[in-house]
Amino acid sequence: METYTTLTQFIEEQLTKFQITNTEKNQNKLRIKFTRTLKDLNLWDNAETRLIGRKHTKVFTHGQLQMLYSKVEPYLLKLSSINKEDLKAYRKNLEEHIEKVQEWDEEKEKQAMEDASYSPPVVTSNEAIEVMITALFEKYFEPLDIKKWNDDKALIYFTDIMDMDDISAYQAKRRLDNPVSSYVKPIE
Repeated sequence: METYTTLTQFIEEQLTKFQITNTEKNQNKLRIKFTRTLKDLNLWDNAETRLIGRKHTKVFTHGQLQMLYSKVEPYLLKLSSINKEDLKAYRKNLEEHIEKVQEWDEEKEKQAMEDASYSPPVVTSNEAIEVMITALFEKYFEPLDIKKWNDDKALIYFTDIMDMDDISAYQAKRRLDNPVSSYVKPIE
């Protein structure tokens, strides 16, 4: 059974994903851009309409929203504070990694699959101690955000290599690269 998402829900997801301030002005900007793009893709007029609350609302499939996303990602990046050059370098490194992985012969890939654990990695006590000590020397901080840290590790671990160019994976990777500023907050 296919799931459907409203444009409003999709806008909220993108505001969160790209860390764009959730204001009425930004919501309206995205709604206008997304509606125009959906019309250009001939998806707006053919979209299914459902009664949600008291309003008839257009809903879109995951595939349709993926098509929309691929067209509007540059616009979303422009509105966000994400470093475009850093993202470009990340994606280039990822492409090189994908090429290396694809060069593996079938036997190596099979062996790697057998060796792989099917549970996500978790933060080790050594990692936690290292980050806590670093934080103590810099300033007094609240306890580590272990849940967010584990969620980021799980996201990177379970994301298919072909989907690693997604903004969520990029941001999780950036947080994992700098755990002190990502998972530690100063006491106010």
